[in-house]
Amino acid sequence: MISKYLIVLISRLEGIIRWIGKGISWLNPLLVLLIIVDVFVRYFLSESAAWISEVEWHLFSLMFLLGGAYTLQEDQHVRVDVLFQNWSPRQQALTNLIGHSLLVIPLCLFLIPPAWDYFLQSWQSAEESGDAGGLKALYPIKLAIPLAFILLLAQSGAESLKSLLLILTPSQKIHA
Repeated sequence: MISKYLIVLISRLEGIIRWIGKGISWLNPLLVLLIIVDVFVRYFLSESAAWISEVEWHLFSLMFLLGGAYTLQEDQHVRVDVLFQNWSPRQQALTNLIGHSLLVIPLCLFLIPPAWDYFLQSWQSAEESGDAGGLKALYPIKLAIPLAFILLLAQSGAESLKSLLLILTPSQKIHA
């Protein structure tokens, strides 16, 4: 009975992360377009603007930071599969549960508070770019750092719950 509620919880968490991940993926063509414009303006019009380069870095950062949880959800993260691929689903689930419980979840819990403080300090001081003509506010990109760890924590929790359910009820298929 409890597994039914866990599956609903996992499904909702993963739905939110999937929505964010797919939304963030649309920053790719925007970034490519911005780089093309930047190259054209810089090399053909001999003009340059610091804010364009900064926006490029911010878009890339958003894709990397906010796309990490979705990458984990889709099992597209880097993993050494030499042994893992030959293990049974229960052995894989146990390995995932241990990895998330001992590495990913504690790391996220450790990094969220200082990342939040880093954002708050930027916001409270109205931090701007140090470059002439740069962006007027740096706090939005700094907010992405704690959000990334919160999303990764949520997805890692969902992965842990899926692994736990597979270990405890190996006959039940988990479609979250």
